[in-house]
Amino acid sequence: PWLKMFGISHVSVCSLNVMWAGLSCMLLVWIMVSRKVFTTYWQVLLFNLLYWFSANLSWTAMSGRIDCMVMFFTVCVMGLFMRKGVADDKGYLVRLGAAAFLLALTGIYTIPLFIVFWLVCVSRPFSQGSRSVIFRRGIVVGIGCFLAFGVVVAYYLYHQALFRYLYMTFCHCTTVSGVSIGSTVGYRECYLTEWHLLVALVVSGILCMMNKEVRHRTNWLFFAFTLFIPPLMVAAGRYAWYYHWVFSIPVGLFLCWSLASLKFRCSVGFIMAIIAVCSLNLQINWFLNRISYHKSIPQKEFTELISRNKGRFCSCRDIVVTCHWCYYPSIEAGLNPWVRESQLAHTFLCTTSNRADGLIDKLFSNEEWRTLVKRILARLEKISSARFPEEGFLVAHDASAERVMRDVLIRLDYRVKTIDANGDLRLMCFTRMNQTREQ
Repeated sequence: PWLKMFGISHVSVCSLNVMWAGLSCMLLVWIMVSRKVFTTYWQVLLFNLLYWFSANLSWTAMSGRIDCMVMFFTVCVMGLFMRKGVADDKGYLVRLGAAAFLLALTGIYTIPLFIVFWLVCVSRPFSQGSRSVIFRRGIVVGIGCFLAFGVVVAYYLYHQALFRYLYMTFCHCTTVSGVSIGSTVGYRECYLTEWHLLVALVVSGILCMMNKEVRHRTNWLFFAFTLFIPPLMVAAGRYAWYYHWVFSIPVGLFLCWSLASLKFRCSVGFIMAIIAVCSLNLQINWFLNRISYHKSIPQKEFTELISRNKGRFCSCRDIVVTCHWCYYPSIEAGLNPWVRESQLAHTFLCTTSNRADGLIDKLFSNEEWRTLVKRILARLEKISSARFPEEGFLVAHDASAERVMRDVLIRLDYRVKTIDANGDLRLMCFTRMNQTREQ
């Protein structure tokens, strides 16, 4: 519906995520104010400063990813789960289960953290009789997540891509599988993604310890849980720098809470000024890096290449591009882009069936069992990770990408021919050999 209203463009896709980021911020502030965690206007101001001036979160919000939607539903689940002083009536449990359902339907990478948090709360109840309440709420969240997982499995089973979904969710790029590629973070560098957040959390702890009143009101078990979020995320299977909001937001909340111990407005103003300057510096550096990156993109050359070959696209509008920045210009030119980055060439040739065959050969020594399992899998799994159109065009962003993609297409039984070039860009056409023989 969003794309129907605003079209397919970089701004329309990313603005949806910015909207979810704004809703998440408003929900967090509302929860903190209504539960009297934030009691002064400057705490609200400081939290907004930390939230919106985080270069990491800014990139996540403006990247068009689903992470801010995951953030919103995670805040919904946690806000309902930690509600106190109200009976768990049927309506409340339905809302909690629905929030968990939507969270698991959107993304699952915060669920392992919630499980650990739930176990912490059950092991040490915070009020008399609350253990059974916490346990029941956790079960409701679990039911909501399980139902969402069932819906997702049914969806991928219908599209005959269940194995691919399970592999990408539980094995690909994960610490559990022993594979670490791309932007994934391991134990050694998990605190270094945004090292200043670790400093901020330590400062928060010191400030809470200095003030007797705040010290007694601080839940140190929650503090310890927040401290261990980065390695817990690594242990759960996947942690990348664009998931780092799961650490930065709790740290921001603790910092705003701890500053309530400062009674002098000049001290608060001084600390806020330091944070503002540091955050602004990080934001400026981030934007300068993005600007320099966009200046290096040969956007004009790409447009010229497409324009002078527009006659060729009358018969076929499918175009494979080796860089994601080619996507929206291709859409604007009326083409149907397939983004296939050349550094992922191995995954184009290693289909989900190949991976499954290797796993089955390891698990089953009996040849009859292996044949039976492969036959069942062949009925369930029809879509591989190496999909390309039957015929179309390919724009390679440099000579290396041209060489790699030519090799991939030839090995996948395509005929490939270079038809034009502009600077480093190469335009090729390709046709599947089987189709050529039929014609």
